[in-house]
Amino acid sequence: NIVVKNAEKAVTFAPKEFDKNEKIVETSTFPIIIYALKDVFFTTNASYFLTKNLKEIYFEKLHEDERDIYLYNSENLLFHGDKLVKLNNLPKFFHDIEAVFFGGIFTNNYYHFLFEIISKAEYLEKIPGSKNLDIVLDISIQQNNNLKTVAEFFLKGYNLLYLRQDQYHSFKKLWFITAPNSTIPNVIEGIKYESKFTKISPESVSYIRSVCLKNYDATKVSIDKVSKVFIARKSIFRKYNEIEVLEIAKKYGFKAVYFEDLNIHEQIFVLQNADYVLGS
Repeated sequence: NIVVKNAEKAVTFAPKEFDKNEKIVETSTFPIIIYALKDVFFTTNASYFLTKNLKEIYFEKLHEDERDIYLYNSENLLFHGDKLVKLNNLPKFFHDIEAVFFGGIFTNNYYHFLFEIISKAEYLEKIPGSKNLDIVLDISIQQNNNLKTVAEFFLKGYNLLYLRQDQYHSFKKLWFITAPNSTIPNVIEGIKYESKFTKISPESVSYIRSVCLKNYDATKVSIDKVSKVFIARKSIFRKYNEIEVLEIAKKYGFKAVYFEDLNIHEQIFVLQNADYVLGS
């Protein structure tokens, strides 16, 4: 194992309530450790690793206490307790090469991919011979033009392997970098999700920002600046009373911007030139 960064103090912020002061929650990031894994199976849309004898499973622990409330379920990890898990039985493929794992839970979600997965690129050079290693990503990244572009921002010069998530894969050696920023995936029903479950490294955020701005291409922008941005959604996933809130926001000069209609360069352009951003 290679320890590249120790745990550091950090803060996170609870949602702001109009009649109360903003609540700042003190926490700490996890250390960043690079593991060299052998004789394991994995899927690209989760952060668990199954031993080849199918007897044990290892996962990246993102919680600090021993409460039995945390859920790491994914599309293929159907259920888990402290000692038992239920997994899909998937076809198994072997790759006789070394690679670096850049998959994980919610891999095709912009936030999780940018902050928890692709941010690991900052530490690739800590892996011996990293420039000669392939990078493993979920195939959903390749199928989303914006996420594919982001991957190429951070992984220039590397050979990218986009693998299917409905298969188990095993490599001669698989390098795994723990997440610079982390969020506990879920908690059991009835338990309140706590602010301290999210850990963000300011240094990592600065790194992400610098790489995105370095790769920003103004020639690929075909929209105008918006001073007051209301982030609207066309998707019905996690829908809320958006129309009602938007009508109120319009009275204060906000304009709806649908980020799913913009390429990644236009998304950067909008946020770089906005004076105010409102969304949920």
